[in-house]
Amino acid sequence: MGKHRVSGQNYRKVQRIPDTLRSDVGACCIFLIDVTGGIVCRSGEQTTLPIDEINALLGSSISALTQAGEILHDGQRKFHLIYQGNRYILFGINVGEDLLLTLLVPRMQFSSPIGAVMHYSQQAADDLSQFLTDANPTDISGQLPDDFQSAIAENLDDLF
Repeated sequence: MGKHRVSGQNYRKVQRIPDTLRSDVGACCIFLIDVTGGIVCRSGEQTTLPIDEINALLGSSISALTQAGEILHDGQRKFHLIYQGNRYILFGINVGEDLLLTLLVPRMQFSSPIGAVMHYSQQAADDLSQFLTDANPTDISGQLPDDFQSAIAENLDDLF
């Protein structure tokens, strides 16, 4: 999670985006994950499936797809992952270069078509990317100062 751990009022602002998206497309759960599959924020629950395992697998695809795009010299920095099973649609869209917005949408008679899922997800990903780019670094928790190691050493020296 590192540099993308959002806290306080910014967390509430970020959280509204997947909450709204979940409502718009009828997803049972949505996760914003990093390259390790760590959850930055979530909306909804899914207790019967191993979501942590799925997120870990999808997280590793972020770097791979970003690098593949660079090899293609395409200049495009957006990608989608789609799995259409009998019971669920699993959809992922990158948010910047190191986050992935993943949606688990149950397949039912009146569920959202994949085109709508893609459209609303793209809007949410753009909103998240813009917000996280504009966020003041002091509003993001989980960041350690560059001289953290030396600060610890100095404080330990003072103690002993």
